[in-house]
Amino acid sequence: MYFQPIYLQQWGADPQTIGLVYSALGISMMITQIPAGILTDRIGARPIMHLSWILGLAACMVMAFAGTMDVFIVGMIFYGFTAFGVTPLNSYITQVRGKFSAERALTFVSAFFNLGAVIGPVVGGIVAQQTGIERIYLIASGIFLVSTVFLFFIRKQSVVPDTDLKTKPKLHHNPRFMALLPLVFITVFSLYLPQPLIPNYLQNQKHLELSAIGQLGAIGNLGNTIIILCMGRFNSVFGYLFGQTLVILSMTMLWKGNHPFWYGAAYFLLGGYRLTRVMLVAYARKLVHAAEVGQAFGYLETVNSAAIILAPILAGIIYENNPTFLFFCTLVLISCILVFNAYMMLVRWRITSKTI
Repeated sequence: MYFQPIYLQQWGADPQTIGLVYSALGISMMITQIPAGILTDRIGARPIMHLSWILGLAACMVMAFAGTMDVFIVGMIFYGFTAFGVTPLNSYITQVRGKFSAERALTFVSAFFNLGAVIGPVVGGIVAQQTGIERIYLIASGIFLVSTVFLFFIRKQSVVPDTDLKTKPKLHHNPRFMALLPLVFITVFSLYLPQPLIPNYLQNQKHLELSAIGQLGAIGNLGNTIIILCMGRFNSVFGYLFGQTLVILSMTMLWKGNHPFWYGAAYFLLGGYRLTRVMLVAYARKLVHAAEVGQAFGYLETVNSAAIILAPILAGIIYENNPTFLFFCTLVLISCILVFNAYMMLVRWRITSKTI
């Protein structure tokens, strides 16, 4: 994943084309989320997760054996469709969390996901440097196969009955949850804006080798793990705002840094983006009925994907004209959004509702 923008560049794609490809990827990620959420509430999370992992393995193999850029892009976009697995996964985690809070359960699993990904970019960077980026996808397909086999051993959970919903408002009439969605969009848009082109920036403007970029990716995943594990015990609103603050620091280091140490620190602190996403899910869980969790998470991931569709287009345009200016724009945007988020959640809303 860390080398996909560079691989597209090797195929001959310019920054605007890369931005468009990532926008198409965002569209494929978006359109399956709500149906997956509805199906999760009706038939359970496990079969939807199984389908996502199987399709993901197939898409990874398409990318591994792609002979042209067009086929590779098809594999990327097809892989984007499998993002619907996030919705049942989050629903499943909150259902089997036991005595854990939603924040702790979601951050715990997410942290181990990122811990497993620490070694991937390092190995990927070495492989890419020695044998070419295309070999990475063959190795990834084998690892994906193992992951898919493991997934079939998770236990089935019963579907939550919706009898209580007859006396409770439906999701569309839940003002707190619906008001959260536009806030999620502008937040994820600002946080994600420069990310698809950071590897290109480091290679083209900072003159880093592929192996070094891979090491930075490992540092980034380690940062995701440590930040998420440490913040899992805190309130979701605090974690949500703190995550955005970390991304501001990360963008500052990428913009002004002139040494690999600063780039490593920037990648480490970029874990604030993942923390923000996880805390949004935990926050939203407190606003909806248990029988509507899948659908609610589907809406949430759809909004996230919509932001991911539009952000790379703007990023590609800015980067084409002035790569450094991309990070200045991101800093200004995130700073404004952080102030707005703090005002809405701490002053205007003050939502303290318990999980239903």
